[in-house]
Amino acid sequence: MPTDLTERKHWIRWVQASITKYFSDLGIGLEMTFFMEGEPRTDRQTNPTIPDVIELRITGPDISEVSKNYFKLDVNVSIVVETIMDETDLYRHAVKLGLVADKFQSINLFKYGTGPDDDDSNIGCISLDDTDRLEVRQLGQLDENKSVLFSVVEADYVGCFSF
Repeated sequence: MPTDLTERKHWIRWVQASITKYFSDLGIGLEMTFFMEGEPRTDRQTNPTIPDVIELRITGPDISEVSKNYFKLDVNVSIVVETIMDETDLYRHAVKLGLVADKFQSINLFKYGTGPDDDDSNIGCISLDDTDRLEVRQLGQLDENKSVLFSVVEADYVGCFSF
């Protein structure tokens, strides 16, 4: 991250905020409601009109100093995709899933926030790790009483930064 080491305390927040912004914009483009893991939301059982949903989960970043002033960030990103079943379009869920999977590309990192060190400037980017592996797990209908299909799209990202 091309910033000074005194800002290291903000790295985790900046990485998570940048990833969240990147994928929340995806929800808008797909006409799906975006949630972060742990964010309260209405259950479809109490509100059956809730639209299709994507839910973001971020693990990390794990930060390691590979050599003096050269840092590696490892981040795992997974998105749960929930769509209402549609008897007229059996591939609707697969189409939404493919659009989400396609968004797993390099992510620019910014100094997002409201503090004095947060100026929205670009501080680098993270990319899919060396394997470029994107995992898609289709879980299907988890509750026979709810007409909702579930899948998970997941990938590992890496970024290296020096000072």
